[in-house]
Amino acid sequence: MRTKFKLSLILIISLFIVFSSAPVMASPSIAERLKGRILLQVESHGEVYYVNPATAERYYMENGDAAYNIMRNFGIGITNADLEKIKSDKTLALKHKGKIFLQVESHGEAYYVDFSGNLHYLKDGSEAYNIMRTLGLGITNNDLAKINISEKSINQNINSGQEGETATNSPVNSACTSWVYSDWGKCTSGQQTRTIISSFPSSCAVGTPLLSQSCATQTSSCSSWTYSDWSSCQSSGMKTRSIISSSPGSCYGGNPILSESCTYIYPTCTSWTYSDWGTCSRDGQQTRDVTSSSPNECINGNPILNQSCTYTPSYVMPDKPIIESLCDNKGYCVSSHFADTNINSWQSSFPIVHVGDVLNFTIKVGGQETENIYSYFIGTDGAREWVQNSLTFTKTFTRVTSQDSLYVYIKSQNNNYHRIGCVDGVSCDDYTALTYTVLP
Repeated sequence: MRTKFKLSLILIISLFIVFSSAPVMASPSIAERLKGRILLQVESHGEVYYVNPATAERYYMENGDAAYNIMRNFGIGITNADLEKIKSDKTLALKHKGKIFLQVESHGEAYYVDFSGNLHYLKDGSEAYNIMRTLGLGITNNDLAKINISEKSINQNINSGQEGETATNSPVNSACTSWVYSDWGKCTSGQQTRTIISSFPSSCAVGTPLLSQSCATQTSSCSSWTYSDWSSCQSSGMKTRSIISSSPGSCYGGNPILSESCTYIYPTCTSWTYSDWGTCSRDGQQTRDVTSSSPNECINGNPILNQSCTYTPSYVMPDKPIIESLCDNKGYCVSSHFADTNINSWQSSFPIVHVGDVLNFTIKVGGQETENIYSYFIGTDGAREWVQNSLTFTKTFTRVTSQDSLYVYIKSQNNNYHRIGCVDGVSCDDYTALTYTVLP
């Protein structure tokens, strides 16, 4: 029984030694946890402090001037492009929470990234001071005392409000106008940084140095490529291909050949969309046009653009046409009024014209004064000439004679001609005529 008791006691003591000697993970200090924070001393007069994200030291912002100096001193130069990325990417913004950025490609505008990933524009010292107070995190005097106050803050006549230290008054340093930088650091996650070696003028403060920029990992230039097959030749006369792989591995740039000229062969059309058929012509044909073709940009093929049709005239000359009148534009007419005698009605006194006169004539047949009669003859002094499909014509007088007559013959579909008192079924060729006296 005693043996068992001793063994139990030894075990308990061993376990106590093991656990008491195990290392304890130290939690981060309050200064580390509050890096980048704006603090309000709530147990005093609400004094405002900014905790430097790099050193975990606090800086007292007594007023707008102090706020302006802090944001210029601790501002990190940033390009316009990188600033836009932080504005639009909340995850990226949270990686930079507590930092102050200076827009170096513009006018050095200052922005503070709060701990929710939101950017606040610090327009000037007064605006910066008000924003800092709005975003401030309340802190007790006891916790504030655990965060070291910056020596620089003391020397610039910044009262800690807690330690009772007041710095001697010293002149505000002039703004820096140029810097000597270190080389850019290694490109990491698309960013690289550098540090300031020296500034000009000497003993200057603030300014807008460019301390960070976007970057891309640089590799060797490509020397050879594996390509996809060429695409088909396009109507632009070019064909293209893409890169499947490059050599050496992870290379960039080079001069791959991704396009070249080619001879485009237009496809032959296989189908068409047509307009409506046109009217049927006297020769029994009608036509239409192509409005679109398939495939796209095709040529040639055999579209059907014309076909035979049955012509139907709007007016059909009667089998025995009657010329009712032949008139010129001067008002002279001759009419056929005698249906029972084999004579024509002549103008009682011949109109007078001169060589070179041009007259327009109109024929009236069977009450029609439009086109689409079958055909008719006109002639001068018995010389006949075919004139079809119109009831108007023009004549120019070209020679001097005592009389110059114009004759008109109308032919029906059955080859019967106008004749006054013509016997049924017999072709005849009497005429209607206007006769003129022609002078020089």
